[in-house]
Parts: sequence; structure tokens; C-alpha cells
Amino acid sequence: MPVIKNIFIFGDSITYGEWDQSGGWANRIRSYYDQLVLPVPGDYIITYNLGIPSDTSDGLAQRLTQETRSRLTPNPSVRNIQFIIAIGTNDSRWLIEEQRRGVELDQFTINLEKITAAAKLFSNDISFIGLLPCIEETVLKSAEKHQWVEIYDNRALMQYDEAIRQHCLLSNLEFIDLYDAFIMHNHASLLNDGLHPNADGHAMISDLILTRLKTTAEQPAGS
Repeated sequence: MPVIKNIFIFGDSITYGEWDQSGGWANRIRSYYDQLVLPVPGDYIITYNLGIPSDTSDGLAQRLTQETRSRLTPNPSVRNIQFIIAIGTNDSRWLIEEQRRGVELDQFTINLEKITAAAKLFSNDISFIGLLPCIEETVLKSAEKHQWVEIYDNRALMQYDEAIRQHCLLSNLEFIDLYDAFIMHNHASLLNDGLHPNADGHAMISDLILTRLKTTAEQPAGS
């Protein structure tokens, strides 16, 4: 199969696609690229959904290099590699029994640098996806119903989202904002349990990402 590009999408349960029968926004991105060449593939783009539920920046910093390298082994000649990284929601969570954040903000910022350094071993085409707002009252009800060990709040989500934005600004990386976009489009209608997107939410995320990446790809060099 003539592979011309590998897209690695790293993240957590939202990236994985929880609560969406179509597999989430990452799978929608794969479907977009698949339909360009199927049913008979020509120049094929392989898209990997590497979202792991409950993952944090700690876990991603540890696994990115090995997971990327193992998937490049079957096609070692492919040099066109893209990373889409969506991490931070679980870092911002409040662990109820331990009375702390999943990953403290200072360590989260350090982890973003580690993740970027690991990705740059393979490519400079790196995009970070911003975080989503939550519905705090619904999250509390879901936590009680499903016996979650953590809760989420918008104040922390905004702080961690801003840390990602600033990291991208300082590192000259693409940042794709989701928080403001969801707020503008009545985020309550786009979330399932107050935290994870429903099918409409996942569709919106994939549309925002694809639109931004296609626009960036069309810009002339140096713009």
C-alpha cells in the first residue's frame, strides 16, 4: 500500500471517542482522509487514534516516542508525519480523595515541553487541541451516579487550556481552540455527561480541526 503520510492523534477518552457510536472526532478525521482515496487506495494516509481513556500529560510524555516508533516500523520510508495532540482535561481534574489536581499546572507545562520534544524527533508538524468546557452541575451528578473518583470545573479547564495556548505560542506550534467555539455554540447541547462530547460535539470538533489544518496547509511558506 503506497503510504504518503502518517497522522498520529494522541489524547484521552475524548480523543478515543467515548459516547459516540461513530468512534469520536479522531475517527471522523480518519474517515475524511479515507474517503479521499477509497474504495481503491492510491496515495494513502494512515491515521492512528491513540487516545487512551483517563490519560494525562504524564502518561503521554512517557508513551509518545515508543507508540510512534512502533507504528512507523512497517513503513520506514514515510517521512510525512503529523501529530495532533489533545491532552489536559484529566490533568485539570480534581481528585476527590487525594485533594489535588490530576497533574499540577507547573508539571503540566513541563510535560507539554517533553511531549513536543518527543514529537519533534519525528516531525515539526505538530498541532495541539484546546480543551472543552464542562457543565459543572451535570459533571457532579455523573460523578455521583457513576462513582467517579474525580470532578471537573471550568476554572481549572480554562487555566490548563491557557497553558496549552501559551506553550504553542512560545514554541511556534498550531493551537486549535475548542473552548470558545463550544461556548459560542451552546456547549450544553454538545456534551453527553457534562464532560464528554455527544455525536454532534465530536462532529464539530473534527470539523474545526480539519478546517484549521486545511487552511494552514494552504498557506504559503513563511506566512
